[in-house]
Amino acid sequence: MSKIFKIIKDIPEIKDEVEYKRAIKDNPENILNEYAEMVASDTDDEFIGRVYTTTMEDTDEIIYAFYIASSVFGDLMYRLIEVTQKNIAAPYPSTITFNTLNMEHDETLICADATQMKKKIENYVQSDDTGMVLGYLDKLVKIRNYERSKSA
Repeated sequence: MSKIFKIIKDIPEIKDEVEYKRAIKDNPENILNEYAEMVASDTDDEFIGRVYTTTMEDTDEIIYAFYIASSVFGDLMYRLIEVTQKNIAAPYPSTITFNTLNMEHDETLICADATQMKKKIENYVQSDDTGMVLGYLDKLVKIRNYERSKSA
């Protein structure tokens, strides 16, 4: 039986941490995961960051969704950032959408490269929009805590 599939490999074997970091550093999913790891420490463990990946079967797009979640109530989550990668072999340009509490103010941009994406994300996570989202989630956590204490 002859082989039908062929693998074209462009990344050498990963043998150490340096090669690992070089292989993944500019991938949108990994950029979002860097910010997800910062959420707990930046919010005194009140919130955590999560990144979920979806591949759209009809368009072959890869969507990376960055959520802020309550560390106490894991079902309280807000999709803060969404990155759409249109080409599986080349992550850029990618489309990035910053979600706000008022959907009319959501912002969608095209990022030409990882440096531009990191700068845009950095600005957004430090913005008042993100602060309002965290404040809203904090309010929901307090409501749930109150409801829990009443039923106990």
